[in-house]
Amino acid sequence: RLQKFLLAYRNTPHATTKESPANLLLHRRLRSRLDVVKPEVGGRVAYNQFKQTMARPRRDHDIAVGDRVMARNYRGRPKWVPGVAVGQSGPLSFTVRVTTPRGSFTWSRHKDQLLGRTTDPEHEVSDQEGSEFLVVQPSVDPVTSSAPTTSGPDVSQDLQTAGARRYPLRDRRPPQRYQAGV
Repeated sequence: RLQKFLLAYRNTPHATTKESPANLLLHRRLRSRLDVVKPEVGGRVAYNQFKQTMARPRRDHDIAVGDRVMARNYRGRPKWVPGVAVGQSGPLSFTVRVTTPRGSFTWSRHKDQLLGRTTDPEHEVSDQEGSEFLVVQPSVDPVTSSAPTTSGPDVSQDLQTAGARRYPLRDRRPPQRYQAGV
């Protein structure tokens, strides 16, 4: 009985110090029956954190000095500017030499703000220019195209108005306000 009493006393926080005597003396909490019954949270938290780090998708940051990269542009368009990694200014930071329409600059960028580049920017620009001139034909409903058209101008007018507005016009009226004379 005395041992149970002393264990309870030594594990109970003191009113003045807000610490238990065992914690003050041994710098740890003594193991009691409640510690055996309640689940240990620390091990479970550590295991779940380990699982999260293993499941996290990792990007390979294989950037070295002299590599051609795409650097994030925070000054406007385009968002990514081609450049060359000139130096490494920190464990994860690089100095990048870029050429923008405004001129040639040296930027300091983090690895997350750099992308590896394998093709020349001239080829990428020419591909983008060619895609601007692609004409997309509107899809025609097969039922509408197979049906005989009797009035040509009416159908074309309906297609133009249907293509212009996706939703019908909203009926807007002025609010009815309280008037003293009514």
